[in-house]
Amino acid sequence: MENKKEFDIISLIQNEHSTYLEKHDILKKIIFDLLDKDNPWEDVKEFLSFFNNVLLKHFEDETAVIKLLLDNKDMTNEEADIVNTVIQEHKTIVKCINKLNETGKIYTPLLREIKEDFIAEAHDLIDIITKHANTEDAKFFPLARKLLSKVELDEIRKTIEERRNS
Repeated sequence: MENKKEFDIISLIQNEHSTYLEKHDILKKIIFDLLDKDNPWEDVKEFLSFFNNVLLKHFEDETAVIKLLLDNKDMTNEEADIVNTVIQEHKTIVKCINKLNETGKIYTPLLREIKEDFIAEAHDLIDIITKHANTEDAKFFPLARKLLSKVELDEIRKTIEERRNS
């Protein structure tokens, strides 16, 4: 029973992917519909809010896992490649979010070119995140479960709880 509780923190983080994937189609529809809306600003703000508030906080949770894997483990080259891939993908996704935020600042339905740029960037971001989540589900989370001890998992849980409660 205690062992299961300790592993739940990885499951908690991983289950957030399911929430994202459920929203995936809704997000794509919001973006697709922007092209024809006269005043889509609320949809743009909702879209950006999801990535700025939900996704970036999720990355903070994953970073707690990454840190312990890098700090405390003698990993094989293959295992290190998995962790490094996740790190690089996070950097790429954050860059995409920042670019989308910048485009969102100048977004106006009156300038079709800016609207089209925003939509293209948003579609790219959704596709990148979906592939990233699938990679983490298939490789990263199983690796974390394999390499992290109960004590380390508890440390991750405490770190996440403190951050979420502050």
